[in-house]
Amino acid sequence: GSKKPSLGERIGAFFSGRRKLWVLLILAVVGIALWRGISFRKRILSTAQSQTFRLAKVTCGPIEVTVTGTGTIKPRRRWELSTRSGGELTGVFVEPGQHVEEGQVLAQLETGSLLLNIDDAALELKQAEAALSDLENNLSLLTVKSESEGAITWLSARQGQSIREDEHICSITGSHMEVKSYFNKRQAQNIAAGQEAGVFFIDLLCEVPGTVRHVSQTGQAREGGIVLYPVTVEIENQGALIPGMPVVVEIDTANGVMKSSDKSNELLYVVQEVRAKTSGRVNNVFIAEGDRVEVGQVLLELEAESLERQIETQTLRVKRAENHLASLEDELASQTVRAPADGTVLDVRVQQGVTVGAGSVIAVVGDLSNMEVTLPIDEIDAGKVKPGQPATITADAVPGKQFPGTVSSISFEGKATAGIATFDAKVLAETGNELLSGMSCDVVIYTDSKSDTLLLPVEALQSKDSGYIVWVVPGLPEGETQSEIHLSPSITQKLLSEAKPVNVEVGLISSNYAEILSGLKEGDTVLVFSQSSGPFGAEGLRFRFP
Repeated sequence: GSKKPSLGERIGAFFSGRRKLWVLLILAVVGIALWRGISFRKRILSTAQSQTFRLAKVTCGPIEVTVTGTGTIKPRRRWELSTRSGGELTGVFVEPGQHVEEGQVLAQLETGSLLLNIDDAALELKQAEAALSDLENNLSLLTVKSESEGAITWLSARQGQSIREDEHICSITGSHMEVKSYFNKRQAQNIAAGQEAGVFFIDLLCEVPGTVRHVSQTGQAREGGIVLYPVTVEIENQGALIPGMPVVVEIDTANGVMKSSDKSNELLYVVQEVRAKTSGRVNNVFIAEGDRVEVGQVLLELEAESLERQIETQTLRVKRAENHLASLEDELASQTVRAPADGTVLDVRVQQGVTVGAGSVIAVVGDLSNMEVTLPIDEIDAGKVKPGQPATITADAVPGKQFPGTVSSISFEGKATAGIATFDAKVLAETGNELLSGMSCDVVIYTDSKSDTLLLPVEALQSKDSGYIVWVVPGLPEGETQSEIHLSPSITQKLLSEAKPVNVEVGLISSNYAEILSGLKEGDTVLVFSQSSGPFGAEGLRFRFP
């Protein structure tokens, strides 16, 4: 049969063609990896004698992530108080550092001529308002209303008719009647308005009650030269009473009943003459003869176009006078510089007696109980800062003391300086008036925290690709969390030969610690390369990992 290929022939066949190419590539990659690993170990060993190493355990504890910065503290509310008009300063009543209350007078400008102008403007307004009131009163007189209850017994007004002032328009006869009776002087002296009376109708043989409405103080000569005094008594007409009926009036007084003469009494209807109180043209008539009307009922309406135009014109005059007076009073108020709120005078920039121009700053007032620090935040940290985050504020001016604060805002627009963008953050400070406006402050903003999580010194982390790696070594003695040692060459070689790279997932990172989310457990020991000088510089060793 055919001869079997030898071992050498089979190996040669295996490495022939494409297989040979692939095998060579694999061997090359493995060789490079081995070389890099050996090279890494050699680099560690070659520098170990001059390096300080630290071993640290993974522990559980709290972590706080902070953003720090330096800024200037100022009152959140600060006012530069200036004048709206110029003039001589007749008084400056405050000094820097003085506490002031809202509305307190800080300075005063001259007001002499302005006060006279205000008096003239006030008088002008009063006169304009009086003239308008008269016109409006005349306008109300164009509506004619009944002042009594009764029946329209006479009407002369017609629609479209021109009416003069005091012209008789209509007559209203009421349901009441008046009896004018006459008494001698002695009797009249005992009679007064409001007293009760009885009116006896001779023909009807009945008596109707009434009330004394008026007692004349002037006597009238009657038949036979007798002087009698008229007394008016009002009675209600029940429907059967007719003017001219003979009556006798008796009035109860404190000195007895006073009786009038039956020959001298007069019985009349109570008739109201309705007269126009202003002139005008009749626009509407709402009544007719025979209609009954009530008190306050509209009888007719007049119109007067000229009066309405006068009212419009006078209303404009009143408005102009009001505006002129308000403008002068506002100008007067501006001559007095007042504190806009409770606060402290930070600066006074004028002296009494000087003349200042419009817009001159008189004083600066700030609310030192409501202070705010503005600090620039690097663009890398700006996204971490949010309103409401707590902060701590310190100042060299008050050594050893910390003041609490809260982030109030973070700017949405950065400021570029030398190619680096910063974003202004504002922190409200609870300083209790211990810090003055303009002092420099250091601020620590607490952006995130956890109370109990796995922690590792941040120096133990080594960047690799898009993540982190740490070197895990045999554990520390029981009870120790970290140790700093100087390694001899033999110990270093053994320690590094046992170190193993482990990929870790990192959460929060503070200035000292990193939160470990996965890859390590509590108690694991890692190798930390300390920050020192050496062949790799002050930043410590940097490695390229296979």
